[in-house]
Amino acid sequence: MQVSIREVLQLAERCFAAADFSKGTARSRAEAIWWTEAYHGSGFSTLHSMLDGLPSYDRSALRMRESGSLFSVVDGADQPSIVSMDATVDLSCSHAERHGVGLGYATIPADDETLATIGHAAFRVAQRGLIPLVLYTDGGEQSGAYIGSPDRPYPLLAEVALESPAVTFVDIVDAIESGLYQQHHTPLAQAVFDRADDSELSFADERLLKRLLQGATEPSPTAGSEADPGVVVLCLDPTHARFTDGLQGIPERFVDDHETSLETVFRPGRIEGRVETLMNDGVEVDRQRWEDVFEFNTGVLAPPFEGSEKGAGFGLND
Repeated sequence: MQVSIREVLQLAERCFAAADFSKGTARSRAEAIWWTEAYHGSGFSTLHSMLDGLPSYDRSALRMRESGSLFSVVDGADQPSIVSMDATVDLSCSHAERHGVGLGYATIPADDETLATIGHAAFRVAQRGLIPLVLYTDGGEQSGAYIGSPDRPYPLLAEVALESPAVTFVDIVDAIESGLYQQHHTPLAQAVFDRADDSELSFADERLLKRLLQGATEPSPTAGSEADPGVVVLCLDPTHARFTDGLQGIPERFVDDHETSLETVFRPGRIEGRVETLMNDGVEVDRQRWEDVFEFNTGVLAPPFEGSEKGAGFGLND
């Protein structure tokens, strides 16, 4: 059956609201489902796969483990990434808007059923005019990264799937675990330029971003499958006064130069056309899945009461 992409957004929002998410949070998480449908064609199926676990999602379980001027570390408390990404993105963007660079790290469960939505974090960062790098691993078979650049009407995004956590992911997590991020002198540069062959290299901003991008698309040879599940959200503000060399255009050139090695490149014009098509033609969904999603949000929003016949209220289950 066909449903409009607006209905995908509306149904997702109602599901999150039914699971006791606040209005604003329900909307932003529904937008992650919308993004997954628009970019990957799997938003509705992802929403359906979440239904059993959705009532146990609890944003209040998140805890701030560490916080500094450039870094925030969120204890995800075994909550899936779709729960922790709002806070992680907001914190990292806030750091970047003040200091030019911001980083958030959140732990996630190994069996994160919402990992398909993780690219929405990069989308949100780019929408705020910042350069995003989002790196993730579930500690097993799923590792990868999203890189991008602000653009209108949609940002440029590129996805890469990796056989092990990205080099940049491992460097940053190692810096967090070692306490390097608490140092005041270019902790991100120290984390990235920590190998012997880098001893003669400048820590110039352009070189730093290029190294971060390169490391985001390369699997770590040492991490294997032993890395703890987590998501790194790194933001850079290309207009910040600290970046005297300027960073604008570097991600676009990197994507152009490496397009054949990237999993998918989501160019603004292509996405604009796809969204327009989805708005006009709708989204193909399995009828049983649609009924499950509809029953979930109506059943929870209208619990059994005197006069309702089968629990959905107003005879919806007849």
